[in-house]
Amino acid sequence: MEGQIMKKVLSSLLLLFVASFSFGQNAKEQAEALVKNGSIRFQSENGDVKLRMGTRFSFDGAYYFDDVSDLKSGTKIGEARIRLYGTFYKNFDAKFDLDFKGGKVAFKDIYTRYHLNNNSFLKIGHYTEPFSAQALTSTGDIRFIGRPMSVQAFAPGRHLGISYRYYGNLLWFEGGLFGDDVYGNTKGDDGYAITSRLVLRPVLSDGFNLHIGGSATYRTAGALGFEGGDDDYNRAIEYQAKSESTVDGTHFLDTKIKHAKDQFKYNAELLVTFRNFSFMGEYTGAQVSREYDYQKAFEEQLGGQYSWVKIDNFKKWMGNYRNLNFSGFYAQLGWLITGGDYKYDAVNGLIAKPAPGSLELVGRYNYTNLDDVDGLYFNGKFYDDIGLGKPNNSVSGGVAKSAGLAVNYYWKPNIRFMLDYNYMNLTSHKYLDKNISMVQARMQIGF
Repeated sequence: MEGQIMKKVLSSLLLLFVASFSFGQNAKEQAEALVKNGSIRFQSENGDVKLRMGTRFSFDGAYYFDDVSDLKSGTKIGEARIRLYGTFYKNFDAKFDLDFKGGKVAFKDIYTRYHLNNNSFLKIGHYTEPFSAQALTSTGDIRFIGRPMSVQAFAPGRHLGISYRYYGNLLWFEGGLFGDDVYGNTKGDDGYAITSRLVLRPVLSDGFNLHIGGSATYRTAGALGFEGGDDDYNRAIEYQAKSESTVDGTHFLDTKIKHAKDQFKYNAELLVTFRNFSFMGEYTGAQVSREYDYQKAFEEQLGGQYSWVKIDNFKKWMGNYRNLNFSGFYAQLGWLITGGDYKYDAVNGLIAKPAPGSLELVGRYNYTNLDDVDGLYFNGKFYDDIGLGKPNNSVSGGVAKSAGLAVNYYWKPNIRFMLDYNYMNLTSHKYLDKNISMVQARMQIGF
């Protein structure tokens, strides 16, 4: 009897080991299939260049249960994409993606990849930095209409850069160098970033997938120009997050950190799929270092009626521009009521989009903290001593807790319907709102 039990245990472990080394399509095959399955296709005479045109658009509607702020209930076009995919020669593919929502052109994914082999490639262009599973999930695949506020606030987003990706059965890695504002809106020097994501996948199988990973990014602050002083000191970093909706664009969490030098952000993520259930959770922390030009400020105040005559005393009065720390996390649980089991996208290190005909129920909780404060708050500023007017260099962008429930129906391969309810509890010096909730819906079509 004990021998039979031991055989069953060993057999189960062997199957689990074999399953952990199963692997589906590679990135090159995915790109080729994407072009091949397109309804509008072009091909050169010799077949070296193949192109596919596509689009994705969504119609959104939301009703807000206001607290203090008068939020905009109504409808809008959530996205209006025109996309071009291509494969050329033997090992290259490319994507060109623009969004025209709101009557403005926005660059999305514009990149090319060179496939070194069946599980690695080089990538150059404008695309999402490899940081956070939720941020890397396409708008066409996210489970809620709005991303978690913690991801909105801390994920780097898209920038011009170059990176290398390796995606083996057990290990997934991408790292690269990225620039800053691709539109040229900064008045001073652009910042730059080094960003990477590492994932371990001890189990990859049809019924069970386990993914443990983390990301890190170091970015220098972009300069505001020379009007406010030396370009080395006149820099800023901003963190913002809307409610987890798309119709109203109010940034309930918002802080612009002046005299910023650089920032370091780190992220831990856990993804699990077990049959028709999935879990996705991430924690993100951010540290901002600041650097203030005491010498310039001291010289500018000399000669005044109440000016300081010694720079050491002036520094004590102005206070320490200490490092700032912020954080946030979310946890998301999904249930495929119909449509089979969840699948895992091993190339991108994400939970794959459910199959057509799937009905999905998803719950999520999010916490985001953009406050790093001490001292006393009065009339829009922090003070060490209000009576003397002694300043305090705390930063307050607000704290939000949110919970939501989503129902998604994947009607056809290129059509899905989404219905969300979200509740947000807010603590902010900028807004008087405490409790806000919303109901929103989306119809999304993509070719």
